[in-house]
Amino acid sequence: ILVERMKEAAQKKGKDATIAAYSISELEQRVGDIDVALLGPQVGFQLEKAKEICASHNVPVEVIAMADYGTANGMAVLK
Repeated sequence: ILVERMKEAAQKKGKDATIAAYSISELEQRVGDIDVALLGPQVGFQLEKAKEICASHNVPVEVIAMADYGTANGMAVLK
């Protein structure tokens, strides 16, 4: 649901964005194709691992705020 709401928010803002959800185990294979990695709060404990994976590609990593994740606030997450 959050991915769809983020896509809607991007469209409303006139942003050309590809937004997709992947497991943390897929990050190593996909890191070369992404501009930013956003972790759901339930995997926030893997933030350091994700940062290590993304560092070589200069991809920033953040954990989505629990309130925004829980309410599927696509606009807030997109910011």
